[in-house]
Amino acid sequence: MRCRTGLPPAHAGLVLVEPKARILVAGGGIGGLAFALTTRRKGFEVLVLERDVSAVRGEGSDAHPDTGFTFPVAELFLEHVLEKTRYRINSERDNFAGSSRRKKFSSVKSDPMSDVFEDIDITKEYGNYSSSTRQSLEAWSAAELDLSLVESTIEYICRYEAEGAILVFLTGWVEISKLLDKIKGNNFLGSPNRFLVLPLHGSMPPVNQRKIFDRPPANMR
Repeated sequence: MRCRTGLPPAHAGLVLVEPKARILVAGGGIGGLAFALTTRRKGFEVLVLERDVSAVRGEGSDAHPDTGFTFPVAELFLEHVLEKTRYRINSERDNFAGSSRRKKFSSVKSDPMSDVFEDIDITKEYGNYSSSTRQSLEAWSAAELDLSLVESTIEYICRYEAEGAILVFLTGWVEISKLLDKIKGNNFLGSPNRFLVLPLHGSMPPVNQRKIFDRPPANMR
């Protein structure tokens, strides 16, 4: 097979546009399907590979990359969530005397996100936020997953935001189990008559994963 590497003079006015790459998503779980939907709407060709097809049958077929609904998305960052929920991040290093976050967190294992955030002047960069939010930003560390903040955010959404499902991404089954325990012990979120809480993990049987596609009973989130 011969491949031309250039255009003849008669075709000099043509513009060659390279097609966008095909993206293969391994796994048709909720994470894979959500990524596939988002990526396809960006114009990419997406193919989802799933060993157990039953995981995306029935109600789950609505989440196939060729179908589904789009909704407006608002980006909220940590400072916005702290300001809305009034949640206070506490740290064992709160009693440290000084303004350098690099010194305060010198004993914490470094990671790229923390490295960028360590040298930020919280008072200067976040002066328009409340003192409670600024204090929480001072105490925040990427090395610590604050599940109580996640719980507080979920409760805020359920109390003050529009109805609809809430999808929470966590780092593993241990964190999922801990958050489930927190929600069950929450006086507001723990009501089985008002909220339907479903764990979701790749290790769960497909029959359990498909439950998230079932509509909850009336007056239940």
